[in-house]
Amino acid sequence: MSDQSKMRRSGGPKSAIGKANSSQNSLKHGITSSVARSVNEQSLIDSFVKELEDFYDPQSPLEKLQIQRIAICRAKLAKLYEVEGARLEMRSNKLEHSTESIFKELPHIKGVEKGMVHEMAVFGQLILPLGLTSEVLKKIAQEALALEAKNQVKDPWKLLPSLSQFLEQIIEFNINESLDSRLDIVCAYIQKVLDEGDLYHEHLKLTLGSNNHFGLAPEDVIEEEDELDLYIKQSQEKLRQKQGANKKVKVTPVLIEEEKTQDLNAVDILEQSKVFIDLYRYSQEAQKGFEQFMQTKSLMLKSVTLPSNESDLLMRYQTTLERRLSSAIGELLALQRQRLPK
Repeated sequence: MSDQSKMRRSGGPKSAIGKANSSQNSLKHGITSSVARSVNEQSLIDSFVKELEDFYDPQSPLEKLQIQRIAICRAKLAKLYEVEGARLEMRSNKLEHSTESIFKELPHIKGVEKGMVHEMAVFGQLILPLGLTSEVLKKIAQEALALEAKNQVKDPWKLLPSLSQFLEQIIEFNINESLDSRLDIVCAYIQKVLDEGDLYHEHLKLTLGSNNHFGLAPEDVIEEEDELDLYIKQSQEKLRQKQGANKKVKVTPVLIEEEKTQDLNAVDILEQSKVFIDLYRYSQEAQKGFEQFMQTKSLMLKSVTLPSNESDLLMRYQTTLERRLSSAIGELLALQRQRLPK
């Protein structure tokens, strides 16, 4: 005989111990047990009993027994609905704080856009690099696009007033740092942020105070200064080699300054400023993506359901309790019909 046929013919546990264990199954969760499992549940049963007794005015012990059965079934059903509601709320709370499950429904949102949308979903706002605001970024992007449309420009900075003002307001720079040099450093930093893709986390950087020095730690800034000193020494050595190995050459600060701060031409400035255009476009796409994210999240929260195994189990409990309730009500009414007329 196969195992399946044995299971079909099985009538449950046969031994006294097995039957005793099986009889306690309903007590594990208390849903289908015939006794109260908590003080609150007993209080609910007592209130149902009083309500039923006031209405039906039981005259015999059997009628009182049926009222007790009805009250217990009603309390158990209330508990069942409470359990179902709690489980649904738990799943809703999990979805509320799980951005990845929502992004799975939005596969077209990816890269930097996804990182920005995630930041808006978690922190409620989008933080742009280096203290940029949406308004300033928009102006800079518009100026860069206007510069791109020009054929020949002698002084590109005249067409980039918002960018100039933004660069001049960054306090981490030395006051004597040229706009060209500032632009080069800032654009390199923003490009680094964009290269991080969906790991965009400017809000976290702001919270930790690491936006200073363009994401570099203080010791890294010192290393940059040491490299500059080394660069000057190397420049001096190259000049000495050109004029003779044994001839000492005094390198004036003017020569070093000229070598350090070679001005960018209009093409270079345009090429550098394109990173602001990219940042602006990503931020605009992120705003649209965030709207889609919130709409999808709202629909997913409305459609939260329990897993099929949990739903089926609760449905079976509900069916069992409703049958018990219907039976108890029917027996109570039958007993009341049998009362002798006064």
